[in-house]
Amino acid sequence: MSSIRLSDRLAGLGAAAIASVLLACADTNTVPQPAGADEQLVTELAAARHMRETYPGQPLALDPAFQRPVDAPGWPSAGRRDSARTAALARELGARITSDRAGGGIYLLLSEPVVRGDTAAVTVTAAWSGDPRRSGYETRALTLVRERGAWRVVGYSQLGIS
Repeated sequence: MSSIRLSDRLAGLGAAAIASVLLACADTNTVPQPAGADEQLVTELAAARHMRETYPGQPLALDPAFQRPVDAPGWPSAGRRDSARTAALARELGARITSDRAGGGIYLLLSEPVVRGDTAAVTVTAAWSGDPRRSGYETRALTLVRERGAWRVVGYSQLGIS
């Protein structure tokens, strides 16, 4: 996939299509999937936005590695997201790309999405560091569904928190 912003992909749509996409985006846990968009990227974006809402106002860092699904706390695995998809995801989130958890702000680590039809599963860990009293993590196993051409988080299981 080329490193094109989701907004650039929407530029060629007509007014009615853009209006329906904007309506879908009113729920920040909903991410539209325009025709030809990378399904993995769109599901990861919905998952990351879900977790970011839990920790608003913090700088965001995105690890290019995948975490193992349903593992808490999440740690980077040997598997890595391709660089173009990592760059596109980081751009949409306003995140920096790093494998350093100690960089301040919220560090996000996601599993590779498992998509089956109109359902997807993604595990996401948010970790933060500061002084020892303010360091921690939260890991959630998310369930997403595709409805009317958009992905949204419909539930999660908390796998661990500190």
